[in-house]
Amino acid sequence: MAFQQHPDDAVDAAIRSASTNKPASDLPQLIAFVPFDPAKKTSEATATDAKAGVERIIKGAFTVVASLSAPSPTATGLADELEKQGFRVLAVAAGPAASMQLMGLIALSDPPRADSISLISELKTLGVRTVMVTGDAPATAAIVAHAVGLDGAVCRPERFRMA
Repeated sequence: MAFQQHPDDAVDAAIRSASTNKPASDLPQLIAFVPFDPAKKTSEATATDAKAGVERIIKGAFTVVASLSAPSPTATGLADELEKQGFRVLAVAAGPAASMQLMGLIALSDPPRADSISLISELKTLGVRTVMVTGDAPATAAIVAHAVGLDGAVCRPERFRMA
């Protein structure tokens, strides 16, 4: 529900594709949809459930969605483990606005392009300092950076906010 209704978004297309094998009944009826906002790191839907109750459905970066829902140490531990394996972890939460519940996690693998290692190596040879800028979790970013030959400190994005 909290995904875009057009096929241009690769993440949402993958979620829709995976869900076709798992039919569900009594799906919520969409009332409103707010597309993914990179600043908020979420997309959101408002829907009515089978009993005509209104609920929010939010999909986005694990840390953001987890902060909007009831705490789940199990989900936090699982997300940390997945991030340490290089996965980008999204979460989905749903429920009444005042009592959102974490519904599940989505682990995405986004491997670097095949030519990344050679390009970064060539840039180093030319004396170009190369950095990676990403919104991924620091553990995920460190694994991807190392895989392409970028070894250095991983900085939290909040250190670099624009004024």
